[in-house]
Amino acid sequence: MDFRQLARYVPALWESGSTVYLEGPPGCGKSEFARQVPDIMSARLGTKVGFHKIDASVLDPAEVPGFIAPVKSASGEAIAAYLRSALMPTEEYLKEHPVGLYFIDELAATVPAVRHALDGVLLERRFGPRYLPEGWRVWAAGNRTVDFSGAQHLEAKTQNRVCRIQVEVNVDQWV
Repeated sequence: MDFRQLARYVPALWESGSTVYLEGPPGCGKSEFARQVPDIMSARLGTKVGFHKIDASVLDPAEVPGFIAPVKSASGEAIAAYLRSALMPTEEYLKEHPVGLYFIDELAATVPAVRHALDGVLLERRFGPRYLPEGWRVWAAGNRTVDFSGAQHLEAKTQNRVCRIQVEVNVDQWV
């Protein structure tokens, strides 16, 4: 599917609430297209749609849920608790943008442990014990393995739970 065709489907994909995974050759414009999705949806919804992007290829699995730190419970007992993940948009940003797109770039360029950690975000909008608001959607993008760009196959448990869209290059759209 080329980007013009995909743009027509953005509202339906958004309204479905499904996680969308854009897969295509390196440098074809997947990330740039994702940056345009909030504008498309802002026009449709009549409200500013937020955007937050992370580059999954540089993540460590422990960053996703947030680091664990020792704290005291209400009774004074020492317990462990998750700190808020730095990968989540700030509370202030989420209040200003109750609707938004969380975009995970280069998902296929990650090691399996990072992909596993990101499953909570991809499938539940969850970072450890915290969730993105209901109005937020999660989309991701990655290169194809056939392009020898360092991409890895996504695990079946992820592939089976996302709307996977093969992006095609259309030279007429570039000129």
